[in-house]
Amino acid sequence: MLTFNSVGQKTVTTYITWVNNQLSRDPTCQPISSLERGLSDGITLPKLLAILGEEPVPGVVIPPKNEPTRKQNIRLCFQYLQQRHIHPRNSTAPDVSNGNIKCIMRLLLALAANFKAYKTSESRSIFGYAAATNPDKLILQNNSQNHDHPELPDKSLVASDDLDWMYSNVLDTRHQLEALKRVLLRDIPTPAPPGAEVVPHPNSGGLQCTRCSDKDGTIAELNKRLKDAIMSRDKQIVDLKSKLSARNDEISSLKSVLDKRQANNKRRHEIHNTAPSSTSTKILYYIGNSTTPYLSDISKPLGDITLADFKTLVNRTGCYRYCFKSYDTEVGAVRAEVKSDGAVLPGWDGRIIAFLEKQDISLDQIEI
Repeated sequence: MLTFNSVGQKTVTTYITWVNNQLSRDPTCQPISSLERGLSDGITLPKLLAILGEEPVPGVVIPPKNEPTRKQNIRLCFQYLQQRHIHPRNSTAPDVSNGNIKCIMRLLLALAANFKAYKTSESRSIFGYAAATNPDKLILQNNSQNHDHPELPDKSLVASDDLDWMYSNVLDTRHQLEALKRVLLRDIPTPAPPGAEVVPHPNSGGLQCTRCSDKDGTIAELNKRLKDAIMSRDKQIVDLKSKLSARNDEISSLKSVLDKRQANNKRRHEIHNTAPSSTSTKILYYIGNSTTPYLSDISKPLGDITLADFKTLVNRTGCYRYCFKSYDTEVGAVRAEVKSDGAVLPGWDGRIIAFLEKQDISLDQIEI
């Protein structure tokens, strides 16, 4: 499995402690001692999501019966996160299945940012311990006692380009929610004690209008940003669909060309290996580098003619190499050399096409 040497033991222990604190809410869950083995076993991640999401992950088999089931459980967990519009950046199901600790930490970072987590006195500062020692590291914290999200990990735990994107989105969303919360709370009047007379303020009407205007402006801005984000995502989906359609068209075109070539090769093979109904066969043969062939007939059907028959027909003195045009299913058209006099000669388009190459014999090759 992949190890992440740049992350200190204290950092890894921080993530392990956070996971175990969440798993402690279910008495059937066993604590983990290693991020690589714990989150990739196909058991811990589905149970962690069931605790954070307050519902079981559909389709998972616990415990997994074999290796494919373990990987399938992790894939189902990522599908569950996508359905909840949670997309861990640069972290995929195969990465987690292979025990990639860097991707596992990114996944846990996304879970901590999007789910309501369980916090105890031990885990209150799990992801915020680095703030006191290194003020330059960005740590998202909320001083409110009723905060619904756990503190997010220190920016140095994973790649900076991942956290720049994630932190900016989380901070922006939180700031907007805080602003909307302040606006809404200003419109809720403080309840008067029993028996007290409520005296309206002379300027309360104008103040109420101002608050309503601020609230409407904030809501309109949030709606505009949400619509812009949806339109941008829709445009990306349309572009991906168009690229996918073009790729499918290319695949279909290549497949049709391949099928056509295979059909032509099969037809050629059938034609070349089919003997004609005539009892005589035409024989064309080239001698040496000649470009004009000799033509002869032999009174035998194709498939019965041997090299000895061809030598008798040609009746050439000297030592020759006898090659014949043939068809190979893998290569195509070839010149096949035939040496045995009893070998049957291959045909080409119902004929025999031969190539005679004269060989020079030296005195050293003559046996006495």
